[in-house]
Amino acid sequence: QPSTKTMNLSDLGAVASEDSLAPLPAVHANKAPFPPGSLVWINKVDDEVHLVCEGQVVAVFLGDVFSAEIKLFYKVRVLGHDVVGTFEQSKLTFAPKCPVYFFEEDREAKKGEVLQCTSSLSQGNAIGLKPTYSIMLVPVVEPSILRIVKHNVLQE
Repeated sequence: QPSTKTMNLSDLGAVASEDSLAPLPAVHANKAPFPPGSLVWINKVDDEVHLVCEGQVVAVFLGDVFSAEIKLFYKVRVLGHDVVGTFEQSKLTFAPKCPVYFFEEDREAKKGEVLQCTSSLSQGNAIGLKPTYSIMLVPVVEPSILRIVKHNVLQE
C-alpha cells in the first residue's frame, strides 16, 4: 500500500523539469545502464549523510544533446510512495534483488542478482559515487554448489 506522506524528491536531487530531456524509445531505453523495470537506489551524498531511497525505473531520457557531455536521466517511481521523480544517472545504483548481467575475465556475460551495493566516495568527498556490488550468480550449474557470490564487482 503506497504511503500517503508527501515526499520531497528535490532533497534527493530530482530534476525540476523534464522539458529539456528527450525520452528514449523502448529499443534504446532497454540498452541503458538502468533499463526500465530496474530496481535502483537513489543516492544523495554530502559531507554529513548518505541518503538512500529505493525505486523502480519507469523511463529513460537523454539529456541536452547540444551539451559537450551527454547524460542519461531516469524517471523513477519511489517504492512504497505514490511519487515519481527524474534523476541523473550518477544518482543511481542497483538495489538489492535487482537482476543484472556482468562480465568476468572470460568476457562471457554472467547472470546474477545484486545482494548489496557498497558506495565509496571518490577522493574522500562528494564528487561522486564509485559503486561496487556483491552479486549472487544465478543459475548455478553444479547442483552441489548452493550459490556463488562475487564481491567488489564494479559498475562500468
